[in-house]
Amino acid sequence: MLEQTEDDGQWKPYVMDFGLVREQDSAGVTVSGMTMGTPAYMSPEQAIGDIHRLDRRTDVYSLGATLYELLSGHLPLGECMGMEMVRRAIDREPVPLHKVAPGIPRDLETIVMKCLEKEPERRYDSARAFAEDLQSYLDGTEIKARPISLFHRLYKRAKRQKAISITFITALIIVLATIGYGLHLKWQANYQAKITQEIGQKTGKIDSILSKSYLMPLHNTQKEKKIVEDMVEEIKNLGNEVKLAEGPSKYAIGRAYLELNDLSKARNYLEEAWNVGYQNADVVHALGMVFGRLYQRELQQAEHIQKKEQREARIQEIEREYRQPALEFLKKSQGSNAAEQAYIKAQIAYFEKQYEEALTKTKMAYKEMLELYKARQLEADIYVQLGNEKKSTGLYDETKKYYEQAENSYDEAIKIGRSDASIYEGLCNLQLLRMGLPQINVEEYFKKGLHICEQALQGDPESVGAYSLQSSLLYRMGYLEMRLGKDPRDSLLRSIEKAWQALRIQPKHAEAYKSMGEAYKNMAEFKMNHGEDPRDSLKKAINALQNAIEINPNDDRFHDLLGRIHKTYAQYDMTRGNDPQESMQKSIVAYQKATEIRPDFAGAYNNLGNAYFYDAEYKINYGKDARDSLKNAINAFQKTINLNPHNSNSYLNMGNPYLLQATFEIEQGEDPRDSVRMAVQSYQKAIEMNHPYLNMPYNNLAEAYQVSAMYELEKGLDARASLENAKKFCQEALTINPNLFYHYLAQGRLGILESRWQKKQGKNPDDVINQAHQTLEKAVQLNPESADTYCEIGELYRWQAEFLITEKRSATKEIT
Repeated sequence: MLEQTEDDGQWKPYVMDFGLVREQDSAGVTVSGMTMGTPAYMSPEQAIGDIHRLDRRTDVYSLGATLYELLSGHLPLGECMGMEMVRRAIDREPVPLHKVAPGIPRDLETIVMKCLEKEPERRYDSARAFAEDLQSYLDGTEIKARPISLFHRLYKRAKRQKAISITFITALIIVLATIGYGLHLKWQANYQAKITQEIGQKTGKIDSILSKSYLMPLHNTQKEKKIVEDMVEEIKNLGNEVKLAEGPSKYAIGRAYLELNDLSKARNYLEEAWNVGYQNADVVHALGMVFGRLYQRELQQAEHIQKKEQREARIQEIEREYRQPALEFLKKSQGSNAAEQAYIKAQIAYFEKQYEEALTKTKMAYKEMLELYKARQLEADIYVQLGNEKKSTGLYDETKKYYEQAENSYDEAIKIGRSDASIYEGLCNLQLLRMGLPQINVEEYFKKGLHICEQALQGDPESVGAYSLQSSLLYRMGYLEMRLGKDPRDSLLRSIEKAWQALRIQPKHAEAYKSMGEAYKNMAEFKMNHGEDPRDSLKKAINALQNAIEINPNDDRFHDLLGRIHKTYAQYDMTRGNDPQESMQKSIVAYQKATEIRPDFAGAYNNLGNAYFYDAEYKINYGKDARDSLKNAINAFQKTINLNPHNSNSYLNMGNPYLLQATFEIEQGEDPRDSVRMAVQSYQKAIEMNHPYLNMPYNNLAEAYQVSAMYELEKGLDARASLENAKKFCQEALTINPNLFYHYLAQGRLGILESRWQKKQGKNPDDVINQAHQTLEKAVQLNPESADTYCEIGELYRWQAEFLITEKRSATKEIT
């Protein structure tokens, strides 16, 4: 192209060579189909022959290359010839203008380099736009072009050298990721350390708040416990905020609940901490402590089970569930000072039943650190356990000695930990144990136990343990009052109320439901013995035990007690002339369930025998064949004796089906004397073993000899020995307990037999008959709702009328 000045002074361009020109819409690279042009000024799209992209922006590139050369004296792509220049146009970036012409202004360089962009869309859209930006530069105003960014330069380089760039970028990503991950880990570790430190500070503060609170004079510790509970919520939030702080937070919460004496929650949180991998020495020690306390708590409850074989079996279960893990964790624990180390060793020795060593270590602990009153408390627990072991072997004097030592240790612990409810609970439990000893002042320990539990509730008004212990004290006292012929209703109603208070605090407290069931059952039995309707109490007792079973369906004690309640219901139905079969069958099912859970449960077999016995009694009363039921009863009682030959109650109960069988045999016209002999042997064995309620075997012996006398009278045999024995044992029963109606009923029945014998001997039986009337009236006064008593009164009048008629005397009154 050539420019020439015209006559008017204007420049005029002339195209001199059309060899490389083409229409934009035509096909092909050039006219000859070849990539042609001056390589140094050739755009990338022109160099590769991409004719579809050739447009005005291609010319902008060439203009830029020209201006580049004019300004610097160098070609944009360096000095080379031919195809090398074409290759450079395709894959090499122009050398930045300032590198070959350092004095070039930045804006001018920016304009030139924009023209030389590889991608047409990044160049000026036209030569006019290029010219306008140049004019802006010349005028000193802001240009539109912008310098190429570092990112775009890297992108263009990567695009040209893909393989190298991919490798480089991959390596760069790995390096950056590694650095980033390392920085993240460091941040995370720092943050976790911060949160963990904060949790640790709160844990220490919790320990301090509660320990100081327990050392203060006896007061309500709920305020301090509320502060601790709020802090527990804060720790929970911290644990939720940082996943890696989950372990420390679970431990801290478990430790707090341990100090709050909520052992179930403490165990749950500490085990969760352990399961997420937080298994340091603090967690190990805390788990040892919580399993140890659970073991002691469950052991205390087990010691109140009256039946020895049931108690021993329960203790074995407790040792497997709590004692073994307590030992495993404590053996891995280390105390922070000599006192704590001695305390841990004392606990280990205690759980290993090395009691003398345990006592030595507890003394070392509290001498090293006087405020470590828990060592004194442990010392008391050890003395209690020693006493319990002596009690189980019948060594009651030694039992009392250990119990006294335990009380002294509890008292010393209370002098320091004055507001720690758990010490008072231990001392209250000791009074409950004392109530089960022979030849003691039961009322003294009962009142003392209630008072101590009230002190526990002063320290912690929401102590479930204290309410539960009070309920046990009261229902036990009610039972003893009933056996002694006293009115137990006040004690039993208070027992029920205390159980409800425990349940209001902890609705899933199975032991509270059991205590409630015991109290309602005793209430029902008292009502039955005094002619009142027991059904409401029985229904409530059944409901309480069903709740206990729902909480813990594998506790054989609950099924056994439920069976006893259904049996009492069946007994009531029988006395009212109602069909007892439904209740009796429920009783049998409950006992069978108890023996399924524990095949060595002698007590359940004993109660199963009683259920079959009452089933047989009902069948005999209604003229049905009772042989199978009597056989099942005898087999169940024999199983009981085989499992535990040292239980006097088993022999007492074994005599009952034999006595009932003797009565059945008389009705069938058979000789009952073998059955009577077996019954007498069983009752005498119960007396020899010092049955706790001797009036019962004495009363049953009297009835056995009455059956013998009845048979002898009917057969014309000498009944004097049987009658004398019956009279002697009736008097023994009445001497022991003069307030039970069935003792008077048995004596009245005996009066009928005596009067018959006197008539047979030719004597006047009027005095004996009158005495029998007075005795039966006494039975009515004690229980006006006993159908058996009225039946015997009717029989006495019938016999009296028969006697009067044979004497040719008027019997109108008696017949009426």
